[in-house]
Amino acid sequence: MVAELAPLITKVWRHCEGTSNRGRTVTLKVKFNDFEIITRSKSVPVAVSSRNDLEHLSVALPQNEMPLPKPVRLLGISLSSRQHVDDTEPQLALPM
Repeated sequence: MVAELAPLITKVWRHCEGTSNRGRTVTLKVKFNDFEIITRSKSVPVAVSSRNDLEHLSVALPQNEMPLPKPVRLLGISLSSRQHVDDTEPQLALPM
């Protein structure tokens, strides 16, 4: 399953970099061949700051479910509780 998650993680991280957003909650959605859906999520105190962190959190989510009881037909990864990352330095206030 880790190999199947890698391209999804990369896609989510590229979107985060492109929009300058980061998130604190990683969610894994698993759809089985009988259309049953399970979701697992993990929230962290600070926003995920790298693709490696996102991968570590994503891969850890299904560990309690292994081995999966049925064949999987669809996987999804999302990042929520987003925060905008501003790369510019804050504007300084002038004393009045």
